[in-house]
Amino acid sequence: MKRAATVFLLMALCGGCASVQTLNGLVDYSREQEAMKRYVENQAEKIERLFADIEKNKLIVGKTTKREVIRSYGEPILAEEQKENRRLLYRKALESFPEKKAYLFFNSDDILIGIEVKANNS
Repeated sequence: MKRAATVFLLMALCGGCASVQTLNGLVDYSREQEAMKRYVENQAEKIERLFADIEKNKLIVGKTTKREVIRSYGEPILAEEQKENRRLLYRKALESFPEKKAYLFFNSDDILIGIEVKANNS
């Protein structure tokens, strides 16, 4: 009888541990989801600021550097090396067909040489 009670007690304790582990896993998952949500929101704000700065002519062709752009607006969605220059693509990350996107072109010295903004319908 004592043996059965001991086995039952151990099973109850282990079952409780499993429930606590599951609960801890769910709490961790929830925290990760919140962190990802904040990251995506932060990136979206940076992209909106990029488009606003483009409209206000704050990115200066011949002066603004690639490093300044990445520091201010984050990593691009796509970076391409072309013959004599580099092209960075900025758009909202989670949209399949974003409202607009910006291509920033840099020379071999990483100085901005051109900006192209495209609307979704172009």
